[in-house]
Amino acid sequence: MIIFGAEIVRKFFQHRREMRELAYKHEQALKENDEHSRLKEEVAQLKARVEVLEAIVTDKKYTLSQDIDNLS
Repeated sequence: MIIFGAEIVRKFFQHRREMRELAYKHEQALKENDEHSRLKEEVAQLKARVEVLEAIVTDKKYTLSQDIDNLS
């Protein structure tokens, strides 16, 4: 009877430990997901900025202004 009770107690504590590990892994996954979303947003913003800079640099007025400045 004592062996049976000891096995139940051991299983109980093993289950609690496994549940804590799963909760920790779940929490870490949520943090990684938040970080991933933040990085995706940052990349989107940087792409938009690059598009604006490319438009400025390839603009004919910008090129003309540079040519005039180079004459001085």
